[in-house]
Amino acid sequence: MPPRFPDHIFSRLHALASAEDPEGASLAMPPDVFDAWAAGGAAFGKFVLLEELGRGGQSVVRRAWQIDLRREVALKIVTGVNPELRRRFMEEARLGARLAHPAIVPVFEAGEERETLWLCMPRIEGETLDRSGLSPVEAARAVAAAARGIHEAHRQGVIHRDLKPRNLMRSASGVHVLDFGLAKAFGGETQTSASGAALGTPHFMAPEQASGGSLDPRTDVYALGATLYALVGGRPPYPTSGMAEFVAAILKDDPPPIRTIAPATAAPLAAVIGMAMDRDPSRRYPTAAALADDLERFAAGDPVAARPPSAARRAARWARLNPAATAA
Repeated sequence: MPPRFPDHIFSRLHALASAEDPEGASLAMPPDVFDAWAAGGAAFGKFVLLEELGRGGQSVVRRAWQIDLRREVALKIVTGVNPELRRRFMEEARLGARLAHPAIVPVFEAGEERETLWLCMPRIEGETLDRSGLSPVEAARAVAAAARGIHEAHRQGVIHRDLKPRNLMRSASGVHVLDFGLAKAFGGETQTSASGAALGTPHFMAPEQASGGSLDPRTDVYALGATLYALVGGRPPYPTSGMAEFVAAILKDDPPPIRTIAPATAAPLAAVIGMAMDRDPSRRYPTAAALADDLERFAAGDPVAARPPSAARRAARWARLNPAATAA
């Protein structure tokens, strides 16, 4: 803990902390940062920790001041480190550092301090889409912007695996994809934890992800569709209470069509959501860019490429839901 200073010394140090050179550049740290440091307990390696910005699982994101580079950042801090968590965390850092797109929050650097992992990123002021109250057209534009960033990640061989409204943020400069904590270079391997559990957030993961199958960019396309479903419908596609219940539901059947829970949804937007969330990856949009294209067409009032399910597909779904009637 930093020493406590006599009041007259503290006042002088506070003045120096806020001093500026003739060009207006900060010579030290902003006064609020200095106050946090001087009060004790805020020092964390080369950072001064400030208020909490968010948390989830074993991680917390704090506003922080990076002392050596004199900049404000967002610092993701993970405690309770074990070998698998450390491996996943460093994978996030490596993958995030190689991605460059306006819709992707870059990784500055990563490290470990007192057996606690940290990831340094730019601080973005805005609100996540789960808090944004967007209209259907605004939601379509926001998800289209995120899909552009995700397409770039896919071009670099990276899938996100945890896309959801809470991991998309809207700021004055646009929409940003957050938290590549479960991101992975994609290939043919199954995508599960060491315990065999599917990785990701229930409600938004694709059927192949829920079952621990092989993933590719179309898995993220499904999650973007499920995100849009939740933004338009006001609830996730499968409002289940836990992973086991979710897996049982998604492997059994499709979610209710979006227009059954949000009847005012425009038919073209419903068709886009339905195509993005098709159970069969081969019938989804082939790329996140193709999804973005169709969402932008919808937002502009132009015809979309997606089409509603055919009568034959609707009949097949009815038969799955009513096996006794079919047998009779």
